[in-house]
Amino acid sequence: MEFVRKNVKVCTIFSENGEIVPKALWFGGEYFEITAVLSVRKKCPMSVGCIAPFEFTVRISGSEKKIYYEKSTDLWFVAAKIENEKESAEVLKTENAAGQSNTSQRS
Repeated sequence: MEFVRKNVKVCTIFSENGEIVPKALWFGGEYFEITAVLSVRKKCPMSVGCIAPFEFTVRISGSEKKIYYEKSTDLWFVAAKIENEKESAEVLKTENAAGQSNTSQRS
């Protein structure tokens, strides 16, 4: 099974102690309320590339899910499953097109 890093929008609050508390996220055009933060630790998922993120284990719709916050890039992401070969090919096309446009912008 393959995974891909998908950046997501996350609504957060900061506690009086400076802790980040995610409250909701948007994925695939849908809104999901985070009802509980179960744990937080520094961990990079082995299935996708990242730079020293915090792994948040959260409860969404009664299920435990993992979301990641990469402080160095200020981005939130999930490790999303690629369900089939067609989807895998689409991800590769998107990544290749993004890489080519990034390269041309650097020139």
